[in-house]
Amino acid sequence: MIVVFLLACTPTATLDSGLGAVLSETSDIATPTTPTTPTTPTTPTTPTTPTMTTPTTGSSTSGTTDTGVASPPLPVCINELMPSNTRSLELDGAFPDWIELYNPGPLPVDLAGYTLSDDPDDPVPHVLPSLRVPAGGARVLYADEGSGPDHLPFRLAAGGDAVVLGAPWGRRSVVRFGALGDDVAAARSTDCCEGACWSFPFAGTPGETNVVPDPPILVATTPVSRGSSWRWWTGPEAPPLDWAAVAHDDGAWDEGVAPLGYGDAHIVTVLPYGDNPGAKWPAAYFRAVLEVPDAAAVESVELQLMRDDGAAVYLNGLEVARSNLPEGPLEHGTLALGAAYEDETAWYRFDVEPELLRDGTNVLAVELHQATAGSSDLGFDLELALETWVPVD
Repeated sequence: MIVVFLLACTPTATLDSGLGAVLSETSDIATPTTPTTPTTPTTPTTPTTPTMTTPTTGSSTSGTTDTGVASPPLPVCINELMPSNTRSLELDGAFPDWIELYNPGPLPVDLAGYTLSDDPDDPVPHVLPSLRVPAGGARVLYADEGSGPDHLPFRLAAGGDAVVLGAPWGRRSVVRFGALGDDVAAARSTDCCEGACWSFPFAGTPGETNVVPDPPILVATTPVSRGSSWRWWTGPEAPPLDWAAVAHDDGAWDEGVAPLGYGDAHIVTVLPYGDNPGAKWPAAYFRAVLEVPDAAAVESVELQLMRDDGAAVYLNGLEVARSNLPEGPLEHGTLALGAAYEDETAWYRFDVEPELLRDGTNVLAVELHQATAGSSDLGFDLELALETWVPVD
């Protein structure tokens, strides 16, 4: 037997879509008989929030028979149902109506001798064979007039119907529902809850818990903000070849707050440039660490770069941005394509592939290059912003 479930794109359907409501849920103790005042489910003219009627012949948790003998409660409940399954659950190439029974208890329940029907007045309801409902789990039965232990000899009416579960000792649970749209389930908001606790999710959750967590929310963070602290290196020669790698030991590098550079009023950390103002060191190098708890949850990465004159940015050793520098391999003496002049504090935006992030420690590395050996100023700052899916508590 092949069962295929449709993953719902819309977590909950609303009653504005013309859906009905669970009209009543009752419990009785006697052998199934005709109700004193039978009612026919109807579709509300203006769909409203589900309403529940108060059981008058017993409760779902306790009660006695007419002879005064205590009647145990039902150990399973009618937890969810779908009367118009067109594509939500596929069973061997067909799309049957279905009913989910849920067992909230600590022990499995054998359904042998229980009855299930779509008619509270049915004098001979369908008797279930030995079927196991696991502890804290569900069992789906197919209302498709089919044959087999999991199949029922009736179908559910999408325009409104009833599901009647009876125990061998006479207690029954009767759930009446109004019209439901295609592939819309009537489901208890929490498994086997009592009272006005029904919802109408699209596709439903057959065989699974009805407690669906809220979808995660997208949260914006800035793990590397403007004005952050950076490790820096500058001198007549370049740092070791692996200077941009995560594993590189930058313990001997100096540290300062951005903007880093020299020659302009906005610079916070002033860098040395050598003894000859006419032949300043051509490049400076920077590293910063950011921690990412769950890289797979990151939806987008945005990088903002302030550079005077040209810069290349690396994430975990891979280049992710280049601005005002020539193409090809960069060396310590590579010069920028031109001087920044009036855009010394301009910010340049780059999108970075989230897949380049890793769980835990990540390293941003930047090399900053002068346009000329005698340039009067140098400047660098960077911002890295993330959008991350965060579960709702």
